[in-house]
Amino acid sequence: MSQIELAEQINRAAALSTEYRHREVLAALEGAPYSTALGLALAAFSHSHLLAFDTARWLVDQALPHCKTDPATAALVGHTLLRLGDITFGEAILANVVDTVSPEFGGLLVLCALYLAENRPSAAIDAIARARAAFPYSAMGANMGGQVLASAAAMLGSPFLDSQGLEVPENFISTVQWRWAEMLNERPMLRALAPIHVVGDSHAQIFSGTTLFWPIVPEPMPALMAPFVTHNLGAVLGYNLGRYGTRIGGREKLDWLRATGRIPPGGTIMLSVGEIDLRAHVAPQAERQGVPETTVIDGIVASVIGVAEELIAAGHPVLLWAPIGAAPDRPGLNWYGTPAGTEPERNARVRAYNQRLAAAAAHRGIFVLSVFDMMVSANDLTDERFLFDGLHLGFWALPMIQEAFRRTFPIIA
Repeated sequence: MSQIELAEQINRAAALSTEYRHREVLAALEGAPYSTALGLALAAFSHSHLLAFDTARWLVDQALPHCKTDPATAALVGHTLLRLGDITFGEAILANVVDTVSPEFGGLLVLCALYLAENRPSAAIDAIARARAAFPYSAMGANMGGQVLASAAAMLGSPFLDSQGLEVPENFISTVQWRWAEMLNERPMLRALAPIHVVGDSHAQIFSGTTLFWPIVPEPMPALMAPFVTHNLGAVLGYNLGRYGTRIGGREKLDWLRATGRIPPGGTIMLSVGEIDLRAHVAPQAERQGVPETTVIDGIVASVIGVAEELIAAGHPVLLWAPIGAAPDRPGLNWYGTPAGTEPERNARVRAYNQRLAAAAAHRGIFVLSVFDMMVSANDLTDERFLFDGLHLGFWALPMIQEAFRRTFPIIA
């Protein structure tokens, strides 16, 4: 293999890695993973996402000697070390490349998530400042770096402007935390379920009390909002949540969380899935299969309920978090996947799913929590003030989430 062919192979693997296509990364690296330092690091990173931690660790050890001279390799190695639980070593490597590797490479953001998870908001602020100074034109440094700064300000109790330009007052998070403590004290049924492990796609992030949606199991994730512990499986679909061998590997990660005690035996699990299905897949699948959209929706509901029933049979109390209002039609919005239909059409689709999910869950005694009706108007338009990036719930949604729990778990005299 020529050097040009090798470079093309590594570049192809790197592109697949950014899309979390980790089995394809390893296939693309076949015959070449040990030829370059970056190849070793890419293979280690992908193996860590496939939960092959021993293999990932061995590959990391092979790549480590190259980290001093290859910052891109160092960023991937540091990221992988955090995934392997080697926090001290991973942090040291990532902190050393903050201003030499573009934020687009990902190491900066996972480092900042670690700082916030360890209640070190000032360190996160400093890392973003260093990266922005070194890469002033980085879109990721500007956009996702802004979410780090907002989350850090919330932790510090400082007032700040959210991405919608709305002021979040001082001590906002501590006030939210106090209200959760009050709710748990007044509602024994809810208190008995705590802690609640929120498991699913990136929409689980809001239950961390931050707007960080990129840490993926088992990366460090802040936990500012008792009674919740957040586990982001990646871009999992409700339709195949129960299946093994999918691109994201959501079912394997769910099993791993339980097997390792991250979710303890008998721990409450709240599943948060379905938004991606409804935004991007239901309409195309219905057209492809020649069936009504409700038929595809019923298949997603059946899948989610099936996983919930398995977890209940294994001794876990289960809650379901319903998909939120659809992302608005707005030029320049980062869709994280191509949307199907107009905003009102997507909200009608979400409403249909939520109604069917609630009906199926009610027959099994499963509670469904939802803020959809609180954030979507009668003409099926989403109130964007509750979203920090046009897609995920932001800080101003936290009181709305509390209201959803109040309605589901009322005070019993």
